[in-house]
Amino acid sequence: MKEAPFGQLPLLMCDGYVLGQSIAIVNSVARRGHLLGESDKELDLGQMLIQEYNDIYDALGRAKSTGNWVDAIELQLPKQAAYLERLLLHNGTFTGRFLVGEACIFAALHLALDVAPKMLDQTPNLRRFYEATKTLPQLQAALAHYASCRQYFVPPQSSK
Repeated sequence: MKEAPFGQLPLLMCDGYVLGQSIAIVNSVARRGHLLGESDKELDLGQMLIQEYNDIYDALGRAKSTGNWVDAIELQLPKQAAYLERLLLHNGTFTGRFLVGEACIFAALHLALDVAPKMLDQTPNLRRFYEATKTLPQLQAALAHYASCRQYFVPPQSSK
């Protein structure tokens, strides 16, 4: 792929240039949407949560490529959920309001819950975060659009 700076997807063509790498794209879109935060703390926490999204996505990717869904479903995803549960604030967010980090964690949980529906059973606050975030008007159109799309991470039925 000639346009891709590193010969791979994802890429974003915007404002006369091509941007590659998923975190760079997430940050570019978040900046344009004013979702990076206003303080250094909000920015830093958001960046940490973007990396946590990658950890969850990588666990799903390893399971898909190796076929070892049991490790992902029973160990890796619940472990990540427990970490996130400890980081939630009293208002049900990670940064104090809905920013890019919250959006990435919601996306990670949305992907993971299709594979591991019991992932949040031991993390009630994280479940509340997910359920509350799912009702945000900003996400309703996107969720409705993608509801009919084929899920990429799908374990064999016996692994669920």
